[in-house]
Amino acid sequence: MSWVYVDSERGSDTATGESWSKSARTLGRAMEIAVAARASGVKIRHGSVFGPGDGIYRLRSGTPGRPFRVMAVSRIPFRKGSATILIEGSHRAIDIGAIGLMDVHIEGLTVEHTGGDPSSDAIRIICGANEGIVGASGITLARVHVRGKHKTRLGMNIQGVDGLRVVNGSIHDIWNGHRSQGAFIGGCPEVLVRRVEFLRCGWDPSNPETADAQNQSLYIRALPGIGLDDIEVAGCWFGDSSSWGVGISTDSATTPVRLSVVRSCVFSGGGKGVVLGAAEPGSHGTVSVRDCVFDAVGHGHDGSPGIGILAEGAFGFATRNYVGEVRSGFRPLLYDGELGKPPSQGYFAAPYKVGPLGTKGKGIESLRSVLRRARKAVS
Repeated sequence: MSWVYVDSERGSDTATGESWSKSARTLGRAMEIAVAARASGVKIRHGSVFGPGDGIYRLRSGTPGRPFRVMAVSRIPFRKGSATILIEGSHRAIDIGAIGLMDVHIEGLTVEHTGGDPSSDAIRIICGANEGIVGASGITLARVHVRGKHKTRLGMNIQGVDGLRVVNGSIHDIWNGHRSQGAFIGGCPEVLVRRVEFLRCGWDPSNPETADAQNQSLYIRALPGIGLDDIEVAGCWFGDSSSWGVGISTDSATTPVRLSVVRSCVFSGGGKGVVLGAAEPGSHGTVSVRDCVFDAVGHGHDGSPGIGILAEGAFGFATRNYVGEVRSGFRPLLYDGELGKPPSQGYFAAPYKVGPLGTKGKGIESLRSVLRRARKAVS
């Protein structure tokens, strides 16, 4: 069987799933058929909605040239499909813990909290990291959107995956207590996060009491026994975070961060933009933060003056970064000199007013115009 088909409205779980006319009704049944039949993947009819308790809980490996695909598709030519998974309480949209999983591509899903009981992780993929091993590789989440409604603790919790790609998605309104994060990525040696929109992650801005300095938009971290080799965050928008936009860190020189790049991102609001952390000198290797815009940073959980880039024990440079609206006391670059030598070269362009972001409702598409204007100011 090449593909398994699923349609939440017209399908039936007594069907074979081998065509649209014989499609399964639930994701759980479709995944069961696909794994048993060693299918190429699962196609989800555009517009399908799956209730709490139904989701992606089983996967099988693909190959580097032919990944196992789970994707929402439209039957209208040249139109991308989308489907919705509802969650609440203990339910997760994706919950995978398989060791040895390889080459999986998931595309076109929106995970939405129903507004009922608070939940923990909307998407959870943990493959061996608790045992200090990397148990999966080659996993891509494309056009995956999470809407937490301030009742979800973690939008994405992904650990123990090498070659992780999270692209062209969004994570909004994530908060459910201490250490709430838009996405936590731990023990994943090679990571690419590109064109993902993180908004109001780590707190509920309408309720200041939900603020917490340990809550962030995106936290990428080495874990015991697992260092980070190649981390790239590119073309993302971090808006109104509780504490910081991007954090990349390690606690030990035995699990170093070898290379981390943050480029072409916009940071609007939040207490800090980029935090590069290392508990031991020299354990955070080459760092590059470039072509980023910092606008109204310092409007975070406590309203204190903000920091564009906070580097502790990291070696590298910050170049061609741009400052928009600032508060009194804003520091573009703060470096902890006690843990190592300062960056070899680092500067911010003169303050450049880029104006408030997102007012036209274009979302992440406004990134291009903001970055163009900032670059033109110093060209």
